[in-house]
Amino acid sequence: MTELWHAAKTVDEYPPDPPESLMLARRYRELVRYGFGTNRRSMQAEIGSSEIGWECDRRIAYRLSGAPVTNPGDPMAAIFGTGLHLWMAQEFDRFNTRRFRYLVEYGCTYRDVLGHGDLFDLDTATVTDWKTTTIAKIRSMRRQGVPAGYVVQVQHNAAALAADGWQPQAVALNFFPKDSTLDNSWVWRAVINRQLVDTAIDRVNRLRGTDPATVPASPGRHCAFCAQYDAHTTDLSRSCPATRGGRR
Repeated sequence: MTELWHAAKTVDEYPPDPPESLMLARRYRELVRYGFGTNRRSMQAEIGSSEIGWECDRRIAYRLSGAPVTNPGDPMAAIFGTGLHLWMAQEFDRFNTRRFRYLVEYGCTYRDVLGHGDLFDLDTATVTDWKTTTIAKIRSMRRQGVPAGYVVQVQHNAAALAADGWQPQAVALNFFPKDSTLDNSWVWRAVINRQLVDTAIDRVNRLRGTDPATVPASPGRHCAFCAQYDAHTTDLSRSCPATRGGRR
């Protein structure tokens, strides 16, 4: 019987890629990074609902000051998330064919903070955000709770809808594991909490116009995703070394 599967090779055992493949891969990487860095969301000048709930005051101060990015990070996780959002928008919009039930991919504003909602289900009065993650992170969140920034974001979108005359009653975060099956997706749900959003926006407004170097930092694992992380910086007005807490 012919073997269909073989033991995985180590990287060193693979034959070298031909120059044409290497050039093509490099070119596509450049285009993907350029596309990600110049799309509409990446170019948004004003702080948005996905950022106002960040744990670190200094990170918010950098965002408000317009400090140039020193830690661009890898775009793949965000790109995968964008792909999920596009597919969800297409399908839930199709579900509206017989009757309008789902408000899909909508822009929204509350107290001058821009947001972008994924789904509002009129039948359940629930505002839902889609999130891509891993099964390990889902297990961690089920034990320790979901990130505060996610909660503030979806609560902001609900507050914006309410301000526009809709009547949301609950919020939800639907987490889809990239490394597992749909059966292992998980939903976190809560009632509306506008005070949570108001508190976050009040904090942002207090930080406007401040020099980030004078704002306390809260280093932790989230530093890996901060656009201003720089382990060797000496200028705190432009970047942060995150001297406490590890990077992922």
